[in-house]
Amino acid sequence: MHYRSASKPAHLSCSILRKGGTADSRYVHSLVADSRKAPQRAGMLYNAHCIYMKEGACMAWSYEGMSLAEAWRSADDVAEDDERFMRAALEQAKRAACEGEVPIGAVVVCQGEVIAEACNHREADADPSAHAEFSAIMQASRELERWRLPDCTVYVTLEPCIMCAGLMHQARIGRCVYGAPDAKAGALGSLYSIHADARLNHAFEVQSGVLASECAVVLSEFFEARRGEK
Repeated sequence: MHYRSASKPAHLSCSILRKGGTADSRYVHSLVADSRKAPQRAGMLYNAHCIYMKEGACMAWSYEGMSLAEAWRSADDVAEDDERFMRAALEQAKRAACEGEVPIGAVVVCQGEVIAEACNHREADADPSAHAEFSAIMQASRELERWRLPDCTVYVTLEPCIMCAGLMHQARIGRCVYGAPDAKAGALGSLYSIHADARLNHAFEVQSGVLASECAVVLSEFFEARRGEK
């Protein structure tokens, strides 16, 4: 199982659970009592782990790699959220096109909320690292004031390249959702599989093909217009 974005769970005190420790079902029940997804099933969740603490409070929880409040979410719920957040990334891609940049957009979601958004801006900044998802991940780290992002999901309209997939690995991203595949440079399934390379010390979930056609159309229309200008 892997991390998914979710509503922020209630905190447990450090006296109950320390980083890397576990909680029994009594405490897990209180942890997710505000969840709208079958909280009565909380008694089934054992070995809940605190994976990130800040100022004495646990900020990120995991049950077998999944945030606790997400443990009961149905596939339909996840798919609905994925499309919603991908549409937010598409808006960023369209903004890039209006600015004359290759139209790729990204958002980072944590605890069910968009905490960072960016579009490609390599031309404007004369910066080879200014890819949409790279910039969004950097923003997310600044917003959360930490470099580890295991409770975050990155949504990006085009399959990430080696550079951006590498940053996801370094940031310990929990999940990446992308739209259109990139047969020439994709590093999350097309040419490479950075997210699932057993030689690396972090693996993360990847969901591909979300609104793939819409993401691809934005790119194709941009390049067709460019060719027409020549």
